Amino acid sequence: LDAERRERAVLTDMNLAAAGLAHETKNPIGIIFGLAQRLAEDPKATPRQHLIADQIIDASDRATARLSDFINFARVRAPEWAEVDLKAVIDRVVGILQYDFEEHGVTLAQVGPGCRVRCDVAMLEQMLVNLLLNSLHASPEGTTTTIDIAHAGETASVAVIDQGRGIPAELLPEIFKPYVTGRPDGHGLGLAIVKRIADQHQWRVTVSAPEAGGTCMRVTGLRVIGSEVG
Repeated sequence: LDAERRERAVLTDMNLAAAGLAHETKNPIGIIFGLAQRLAEDPKATPRQHLIADQIIDASDRATARLSDFINFARVRAPEWAEVDLKAVIDRVVGILQYDFEEHGVTLAQVGPGCRVRCDVAMLEQMLVNLLLNSLHASPEGTTTTIDIAHAGETASVAVIDQGRGIPAELLPEIFKPYVTGRPDGHGLGLAIVKRIADQHQWRVTVSAPEAGGTCMRVTGLRVIGSEVG
């Protein structure tokens, strides 16, 4: 137990150092982004300068997004427990991501009754955002992603089911590890963050392939508080 505590302390220090480095790196990237934006909007700049500025802006955006994901992964904190309306949390996340799904021509649907659960609401929202964005990136235009709520007795589950290309069989055993991804432009931290949040709540995350194709990511073990809320 002492060895385990020492190892955990070392890992915590490393995570804090890595998160601090990533955070500090975002500041100069922000400056580069701002300068490139000014060049892109400069009417005196040549077409080639505008093109280069746009490329710098795109690269800065990607780097900032990856650093944000890394900071979220490296930051370890204990859950702040609260009783929340599961469907209300899902509705809020859907409202945030609805435009992205519409822009890509993917329908976002919800099924299942609501219930109250005990969790850290910010972590639950982060988990749902990561699962839905993973689904969106794998879904072709004209398909549907469904959020399925189910509960029986004292526990509930939430599943994100898409009709996308599915997960390659060779990646399945490693899918929740950092930097494992099936996308050329992916970084593999989204599902690692999902797994960490699930572990902190003593939930379980499973992946399966529906008969119709696609992927089903199901989170089980959410503790239900009280009765159905509609």
